[in-house]
Amino acid sequence: MIDYNLITEVLFSILESMNILIIYLLLTNRKDFINKNKLRITLFILCYAIFTFWIASSMPTGYHTIVIVVFSILILSFITNSPLFVSLISVIISSIYILIIELIVVLVATLFLNLSVNKIMDIPTVRLSLASISKVLELSIAVLIYKKRQSPLIKRFSTHYRTTAVYHSLLGAFFMGTFIFSLNYIVNSKTDIFLYEILLFILFIIYLALGILDQIERIKLIKIEKKFNLQKEYVNNLETIVNIIRREKHDFANHINTIYAMCMINKPNTVERIKKYLEKLSVNLKGSYHFYSTGNDYIDGLLAVKSNYAFENNINFEVDFEQPLTCISISDNDLISIISNIIDNAFEVLIHKPDDRVVSISTYIENQEFYLSIANNGEKIPKELLSKIFQDGFSTKKSNKEDHGFGLYIVKKLVSKNSGEITVSSNENETEFLIKFKVRSLEYEEASTEYS
Repeated sequence: MIDYNLITEVLFSILESMNILIIYLLLTNRKDFINKNKLRITLFILCYAIFTFWIASSMPTGYHTIVIVVFSILILSFITNSPLFVSLISVIISSIYILIIELIVVLVATLFLNLSVNKIMDIPTVRLSLASISKVLELSIAVLIYKKRQSPLIKRFSTHYRTTAVYHSLLGAFFMGTFIFSLNYIVNSKTDIFLYEILLFILFIIYLALGILDQIERIKLIKIEKKFNLQKEYVNNLETIVNIIRREKHDFANHINTIYAMCMINKPNTVERIKKYLEKLSVNLKGSYHFYSTGNDYIDGLLAVKSNYAFENNINFEVDFEQPLTCISISDNDLISIISNIIDNAFEVLIHKPDDRVVSISTYIENQEFYLSIANNGEKIPKELLSKIFQDGFSTKKSNKEDHGFGLYIVKKLVSKNSGEITVSSNENETEFLIKFKVRSLEYEEASTEYS
């Protein structure tokens, strides 16, 4: 047999939850929220409706009202990712708004039916009709005002998806506390235990669904943030390259003025002196900065900046990409971190070497394996340290050790994350970091052809 009271209570709770949400959107003017978060809104409405019905049958009157208000604030903050005070204001205004509409409907009914409020409340059909009218009227007025209003009543606030994890934990703790508190009432009352358990199970499933949904969205946000940081790094590299070119342009103007002055003086050996001057200038211009084609625009920019640093510190920076980076499947963020950390480590090793400093980076494919080699001609790494250099916090630096020992550890983690392998070999002539990745089977030939 269908329990119409149960259906009615659930429908009223659904309408009430929609009212709370619309008033929140009215206060904050987040009109794009509905279109972008339909699943979250659906889960909010279901969770609110089932929770209010569960609490109404699990707690004495008075207590359940307080619990529902607290729950409304927490779930609204979680769903909309807004501060608790914004949800608090929204719930308070919603409660006052709902109470006012219901009072007006009851007062109008007393006038038309010529009955007292107590008598109206004693007649189930009249009470149900008035409740239905109130709920529909509340929602209709809220929607109408929402569509008409343009500016928010609460000033814009910042949202951070990191905070939703806190709200999710608070909801979990709140559910647990409510469950424990309601047990005493359930044991001492004639509540339907089977219905109680079903509602509790449904709430648990919705809670898990909210957590999974939030986790998925936060993962998306992290990916967006990583992409933004990558673009920022790329822009920084481009700015560095532009500054290098601007500086070279300024220096070039000085060189032109110098040559012009030498011509004006016109000493007997002027031609020979200008020739030697230009030869030296040509060497400097070739060595100051380079542009590379690695198959990855971000790495091209990174290597251009690194080559300029190498030139300024008298380091011979050799780049030979026999195979493009498009042959492997790895994110730009991870690739930049791997290459920049190893190159920076090599520069740091060579900075105190008096002369003949060389850092080389090359790629090649062998037996369908892609190899990335980064080497330097610094001091030999002792055999007993080779197995330790990828450990977290390990460093051979004697000063500021707390600032070192993380670069190669990060490299190892990123290489492993992308199903690669990294090995290091060192002798008196060279230290080489050799990284191996799987080659993209279908895209390898296309990438190689396009690269060549």
